[in-house]
Amino acid sequence: MDIAYFMPAFAWAGICVNFVVIPFFSKSDSLFKDLIDSGARDTAFAFIDAQKLIPALAELTNEAWEARQRLIAQGLSAEFGDILQEFDYVDLLSAAQKAIDEKTHIEASIASLRRLGSRLWMFGIVHSLSVLAVPSTFLISNEALRLATLTSVLLLSIVTFLAIAAGLVVFARRRDALHEILGKNRGQRATYE
Repeated sequence: MDIAYFMPAFAWAGICVNFVVIPFFSKSDSLFKDLIDSGARDTAFAFIDAQKLIPALAELTNEAWEARQRLIAQGLSAEFGDILQEFDYVDLLSAAQKAIDEKTHIEASIASLRRLGSRLWMFGIVHSLSVLAVPSTFLISNEALRLATLTSVLLLSIVTFLAIAAGLVVFARRRDALHEILGKNRGQRATYE
């Protein structure tokens, strides 16, 4: 078998390594640098705390204080349960919970992108190796074994290629959604209804 049979496989594996393995191998570090070291995550968290979480909790505290003062002025018991019955605290707690959920979603999105980046470079390595194995299957002398090996290697190459293609699309969508959330939480005024 001539080395020329291996050249397309080497070329394709090189393309895969350069466009999938290398960029996504360091994606975890670059995500950390882009989102955490740059302060984008912390800026969003500070905005969520300052504009959403703290005002909701402050309003909850003020309402509880006013309810307590009303109960004391009326000469009634000002126990915790009595205070909570005097005002509608569910909306205020749900606003605070929404802010906490938003922070949790940002953290989960960053972790999800890191995991997906790790999977993509691993799929890239498996795909590159499986493509390189395709011409090697022709070196097997047993016809049945060669056909079975070639079929398996081609199937692995196709599956990993499709996984990479789908993973790249999902990665781009998740990254864009995370950047949108971070951008939304960089300076807009919060509105409460």
